[in-house]
Parts: sequence; C-alpha cells; structure tokens
Amino acid sequence: MKHQNLFSLIRSKNAHQRKRSSGKLFFGLTLGLLTLGYSPDLQAQSGMQENGIQQSAAGMARMTNTNLIMLPGNQVLTSYRINVTHLGFNTLETAQEYFEVLPQKFVHFEVQDAETVFLHLHLHETEVNGWTVKEWNDYLRK
Repeated sequence: MKHQNLFSLIRSKNAHQRKRSSGKLFFGLTLGLLTLGYSPDLQAQSGMQENGIQQSAAGMARMTNTNLIMLPGNQVLTSYRINVTHLGFNTLETAQEYFEVLPQKFVHFEVQDAETVFLHLHLHETEVNGWTVKEWNDYLRK
C-alpha cells in the first residue's frame, strides 16, 4: 500500500511538471515565432511605413552596374526594393546624389541607405496605367 501511494504521488508530481513544462514550451514557441516574424523586409512587404513613405507590397528588383533595372515576375507592384551594394556607395548622401540624376518621369527613387533603394512606380499616371511588367522593364531600359 505504501508503494502504491508513493507511485501515485510520483505520477501526480510528474503530470504537474509536464503541464508546467508544456506551458513554458508554448510560451517560448509563441515568443519565438513573434520575434522571427518581425523583420524590415517583412515590414516593407506587408505595407507598413518605412522612412515616412507607405511601402505597399514591395518586391525585389535588380539593378546592374549600367543602371539597368529589371522587375521580376508578371505582376506589377507599386514598390520594389533594390540592393545596390554592387555600386559601392560609401554613404547615404553619395547614394542619394547618384539617384537624384536618374530619369524619374514615371518612377521615384527612395534611398534608404548606401545599400538599399526603393523604386516606386507611378501607376496612377494615365500614360502608364495598366502597363505590364514587360512594358515597365522596356521603359526602365531606356
């Protein structure tokens, strides 16, 4: 009888510890997922504000050393993030000066830092309303 009570007590204690451990595990996993879920890239893609300008579903575009910008996919987005580390800007100001002189009739460049630029397409302009990715790529090629 003593052994039975001892085993019951151990089983009860173990069940209580497992319950507490599973609660800690759930809390830890939830906190971890929330922490992993925050990133500037995700923030820009989800339509949050960055540098005071609304980033609406920013995609990734490529830019070559010769200023050729290529938009990916087949759906036109309002904003694209461009990695410009290959251009070797040392400062934010240098990058801003570089992008100020590029043609900007239907686009706007927003320099985030020496390595990242946002390309905003002026989709509301009558002349470009309804353009496809191919048409935008042709325009950006000029």
